[in-house]
Amino acid sequence: AESTTKLFYYKPMGSGYVFEKFGDLKNYHIGGVTGYFYIEPFNAANFHVTYSTTEMGAIGRLMKKRGTNLLLLNELVGWHLIKTNLPALAKNFATLEKRLQMPAKEKAGSPSSNNLMLMVNKNNPVFLKTLEEFNRALASFKQTEEYRAIRVKYGLAP
Repeated sequence: AESTTKLFYYKPMGSGYVFEKFGDLKNYHIGGVTGYFYIEPFNAANFHVTYSTTEMGAIGRLMKKRGTNLLLLNELVGWHLIKTNLPALAKNFATLEKRLQMPAKEKAGSPSSNNLMLMVNKNNPVFLKTLEEFNRALASFKQTEEYRAIRVKYGLAP
């Protein structure tokens, strides 16, 4: 799936957030969720970041008067949580159009900040077989009308 990590904001608390590069976000109070890939680069850059233990907790901080300005969240997850838990307020949320490019990691093969992934133990042949089966099934599913309907439902290109 092409669900990316986006910067969400709550319109009643502010708008007009812009950035060209990662470092420009230092001007904002960023929200995040513990355990996500972006903790290391934000901490290393000494950004003003407040982490929540749950996605809904982070969304709640975004809605507070002195809360966070922007929230890093997987786009599909974020919209699903907002539309499911805060349907009357969903129109007040938005995402920045620009994709966030995290600073390059030093280790080769480190996870991308922009794609969902299935992680397996590459040293275990059973998991490698499972991964191959998963990839075949996913490729097949992507050819179906059901897959196209899901993409349309969540606002992704058909």
